[in-house]
Amino acid sequence: MGYLFDTNAAIALHRLDTSLDKVIQQAEKDKENIFFSVITQSEFIAGLSTETD
Repeated sequence: MGYLFDTNAAIALHRLDTSLDKVIQQAEKDKENIFFSVITQSEFIAGLSTETD
């Protein structure tokens, strides 16, 4: 199976927010993959400022 992260998760990871730490640790423990959809990737990239590109 695996974990499907949404745009909010991508933003949290980009901001080094620790709110996803437990989920990521559980995924590692269970040897599960973490996925981002193409839509999430597009939304995230579109929201980046040119300074962080």
